[in-house]
Amino acid sequence: GDEDWPQEMCKVMVSWENVNCIAVEWKKGVRTQYAQAANN
Repeated sequence: GDEDWPQEMCKVMVSWENVNCIAVEWKKGVRTQYAQAANN
């Protein structure tokens, strides 16, 4: 898929409204076990 879509979505949102937009890259985080991720 297109991995740049979150950043592009933020750019569009900021151009339409006075908002804050945070795009987080979770690629490495989704590979951990749920319990480990929940404890972080």
